[in-house]
Amino acid sequence: MNLMELLRRLKPTHLVGQIALLMLVLIISYQIVLIVIFHVMDIEGRRHYVSEADFITSVLLGLDAADRNQRAEFIQEISSATPYTNLKIIDKAPAPVDAKEPVLLAEIKRINSHLWSNASAYITSDHTDTTFGEFALRLRKGDYALISIAQHQKPARFLWRWLWEREPDTPFLLTRWPRAAFFFFLSS
Repeated sequence: MNLMELLRRLKPTHLVGQIALLMLVLIISYQIVLIVIFHVMDIEGRRHYVSEADFITSVLLGLDAADRNQRAEFIQEISSATPYTNLKIIDKAPAPVDAKEPVLLAEIKRINSHLWSNASAYITSDHTDTTFGEFALRLRKGDYALISIAQHQKPARFLWRWLWEREPDTPFLLTRWPRAAFFFFLSS
Protein backbone atom coordinates (compact mmCIF):
# COMPACT_ATOMS: atom_id res chain seq x y z
CA MET A 1 0.00 0.00 0.00
CA ASN A 2 1.47 3.34 -1.03
CA LEU A 3 0.71 6.86 0.17
CA MET A 4 -1.79 7.71 -2.57
CA GLU A 5 -3.85 4.62 -1.82
CA LEU A 6 -3.84 5.46 1.88
CA LEU A 7 -5.04 9.02 1.17
CA ARG A 8 -7.74 7.68 -1.18
CA ARG A 9 -9.00 5.33 1.55
CA LEU A 10 -9.08 8.13 4.16
CA LYS A 11 -11.11 10.39 1.87
CA PRO A 12 -14.71 10.28 3.06
CA THR A 13 -17.23 9.13 0.47
CA HIS A 14 -20.43 10.17 2.27
CA LEU A 15 -21.62 13.69 2.95
CA VAL A 16 -21.48 13.16 6.73
CA GLY A 17 -17.82 12.16 6.56
CA GLN A 18 -16.97 15.12 4.36
CA ILE A 19 -18.71 17.53 6.76
CA ALA A 20 -16.90 15.95 9.73
CA LEU A 21 -13.54 16.26 7.94
CA LEU A 22 -14.32 19.87 7.00
CA MET A 23 -15.24 20.67 10.63
CA LEU A 24 -12.00 19.08 11.85
CA VAL A 25 -9.94 21.15 9.40
CA LEU A 26 -11.82 24.31 10.38
CA ILE A 27 -11.32 23.71 14.11
CA ILE A 28 -7.60 23.10 13.65
CA SER A 29 -7.16 26.18 11.44
CA TYR A 30 -9.22 28.27 13.90
CA GLN A 31 -6.93 27.25 16.75
CA ILE A 32 -3.84 28.06 14.68
CA VAL A 33 -5.22 31.49 13.79
CA LEU A 34 -6.06 32.22 17.44
CA ILE A 35 -2.59 31.22 18.61
CA VAL A 36 -0.94 33.41 15.98
CA ILE A 37 -3.20 36.36 16.81
CA PHE A 38 -2.57 35.93 20.54
CA HIS A 39 1.17 36.10 20.01
CA VAL A 40 1.07 38.93 17.47
CA MET A 41 -1.33 41.13 19.43
CA ASP A 42 0.29 40.62 22.83
CA ILE A 43 0.45 44.19 24.16
CA GLU A 44 3.14 43.52 26.73
CA GLY A 45 5.30 41.84 24.13
CA ARG A 46 7.11 38.59 24.15
CA ARG A 47 9.88 38.47 26.70
CA HIS A 48 12.97 36.36 26.67
CA TYR A 49 13.59 35.00 30.13
CA VAL A 50 17.07 35.68 31.48
CA SER A 51 17.91 34.43 34.94
CA GLU A 52 19.19 36.89 37.51
CA ALA A 53 22.49 35.05 37.80
CA ASP A 54 23.17 35.25 34.06
CA PHE A 55 22.29 38.94 33.97
CA ILE A 56 24.43 39.74 37.01
CA THR A 57 27.33 37.78 35.54
CA SER A 58 27.06 39.62 32.23
CA VAL A 59 27.01 43.02 33.94
CA LEU A 60 29.94 42.14 36.19
CA LEU A 61 32.01 40.85 33.27
CA GLY A 62 31.24 44.01 31.28
CA LEU A 63 32.12 46.21 34.24
CA ASP A 64 35.36 44.34 34.80
CA ALA A 65 36.34 44.67 31.13
CA ALA A 66 35.70 48.42 31.12
CA ASP A 67 38.55 50.82 31.92
CA ARG A 68 38.37 52.67 35.22
CA ASN A 69 37.57 55.94 33.49
CA GLN A 70 34.73 54.30 31.50
CA ARG A 71 33.04 52.60 34.46
CA ALA A 72 30.80 55.57 35.28
CA GLU A 73 29.54 55.65 31.71
CA PHE A 74 28.99 51.88 31.79
CA ILE A 75 26.97 52.16 35.02
CA GLN A 76 24.91 54.99 33.50
CA GLU A 77 24.16 52.87 30.39
CA ILE A 78 23.15 49.84 32.46
CA SER A 79 20.97 51.99 34.72
CA SER A 80 19.16 53.57 31.79
CA ALA A 81 18.72 50.28 29.92
CA THR A 82 17.56 48.32 32.96
CA PRO A 83 16.08 50.61 35.61
CA TYR A 84 15.58 47.70 38.02
CA THR A 85 19.36 47.23 38.31
CA ASN A 86 21.28 48.99 41.06
CA LEU A 87 25.00 49.02 40.33
CA LYS A 88 27.72 50.74 42.38
CA ILE A 89 31.51 50.79 42.64
CA ILE A 90 33.10 51.13 46.07
CA ASP A 91 36.71 51.12 47.28
CA LYS A 92 36.47 48.86 50.34
CA ALA A 93 35.19 45.33 50.60
CA PRO A 94 31.65 45.16 51.97
CA ALA A 95 30.89 42.74 54.77
CA PRO A 96 29.52 39.41 53.55
CA VAL A 97 26.21 38.02 54.77
CA ASP A 98 25.60 34.30 55.13
CA ALA A 99 23.14 33.16 52.52
CA LYS A 100 20.68 30.78 54.13
CA GLU A 101 18.29 30.23 51.27
CA PRO A 102 19.17 27.43 48.83
CA VAL A 103 18.07 29.63 45.90
CA LEU A 104 20.63 32.30 46.79
CA LEU A 105 23.35 29.70 47.28
CA ALA A 106 22.59 28.29 43.84
CA GLU A 107 22.64 31.80 42.32
CA ILE A 108 26.03 32.57 43.90
CA LYS A 109 27.39 29.26 42.65
CA ARG A 110 26.08 29.98 39.15
CA ILE A 111 27.54 33.50 39.13
CA ASN A 112 30.94 32.23 40.27
CA SER A 113 30.92 29.46 37.66
CA HIS A 114 30.70 32.05 34.85
CA LEU A 115 33.37 34.42 36.19
CA TRP A 116 37.16 34.18 35.84
CA SER A 117 39.04 31.50 37.78
CA ASN A 118 39.89 33.28 41.04
CA ALA A 119 36.78 35.49 41.19
CA SER A 120 34.44 35.03 44.10
CA ALA A 121 31.11 36.83 44.22
CA TYR A 122 29.31 36.91 47.54
CA ILE A 123 26.13 38.34 48.97
CA THR A 124 26.16 41.48 51.11
CA SER A 125 22.44 41.82 51.90
CA ASP A 126 19.70 39.28 52.30
CA HIS A 127 16.82 38.54 49.98
CA THR A 128 13.78 40.76 50.60
CA ASP A 129 10.40 41.30 48.95
CA THR A 130 11.74 44.08 46.76
CA THR A 131 15.24 42.84 45.89
CA PHE A 132 16.88 39.53 45.19
CA GLY A 133 19.84 40.48 47.39
CA GLU A 134 22.97 42.52 46.82
CA PHE A 135 25.99 40.79 45.32
CA ALA A 136 29.59 41.98 45.60
CA LEU A 137 32.65 41.12 43.52
CA ARG A 138 36.24 42.30 43.63
CA LEU A 139 37.12 43.45 40.13
CA ARG A 140 40.48 42.59 38.56
CA LYS A 141 41.48 46.25 38.25
CA GLY A 142 40.68 46.97 41.90
CA ASP A 143 37.53 48.26 43.57
CA TYR A 144 34.40 46.30 44.39
CA ALA A 145 31.24 46.13 42.34
CA LEU A 146 27.89 45.94 44.13
CA ILE A 147 24.85 44.89 42.15
CA SER A 148 21.26 44.24 43.13
CA ILE A 149 18.17 43.62 41.04
CA ALA A 150 14.75 44.85 42.14
CA GLN A 151 11.97 42.30 41.87
CA HIS A 152 9.61 43.03 39.00
CA GLN A 153 6.11 43.42 40.36
CA LYS A 154 3.30 43.85 37.88
CA PRO A 155 0.36 45.94 39.04
CA ALA A 156 -2.87 44.06 39.55
CA ARG A 157 -5.18 44.20 36.56
CA PHE A 158 -8.77 44.46 37.69
CA LEU A 159 -11.61 43.70 35.31
CA TRP A 160 -13.01 47.24 35.49
CA ARG A 161 -9.59 48.72 34.70
CA TRP A 162 -9.04 46.17 31.95
CA LEU A 163 -12.32 47.10 30.29
CA TRP A 164 -12.17 50.88 30.47
CA GLU A 165 -8.59 52.12 30.80
CA ARG A 166 -6.55 52.35 27.67
CA GLU A 167 -2.86 51.48 27.60
CA PRO A 168 -0.58 54.38 26.69
CA ASP A 169 0.82 54.48 23.16
CA THR A 170 -1.42 51.70 21.88
CA PRO A 171 -2.91 51.90 18.38
CA PHE A 172 -6.70 51.86 18.34
CA LEU A 173 -6.97 48.51 16.56
CA LEU A 174 -4.94 46.87 19.31
CA THR A 175 -7.08 48.18 22.16
CA ARG A 176 -9.50 45.89 23.98
CA TRP A 177 -12.79 46.72 22.24
CA PRO A 178 -11.62 46.30 18.63
CA ARG A 179 -9.82 43.09 19.62
CA ALA A 180 -12.96 41.81 21.34
CA ALA A 181 -15.06 42.67 18.27
CA PHE A 182 -12.51 40.99 16.00
CA PHE A 183 -12.48 37.80 18.10
CA PHE A 184 -16.27 37.84 18.26
CA PHE A 185 -16.61 37.97 14.47
CA LEU A 186 -13.82 35.46 14.05
CA SER A 187 -15.40 32.94 16.37
CA SER A 188 -18.96 33.27 15.05
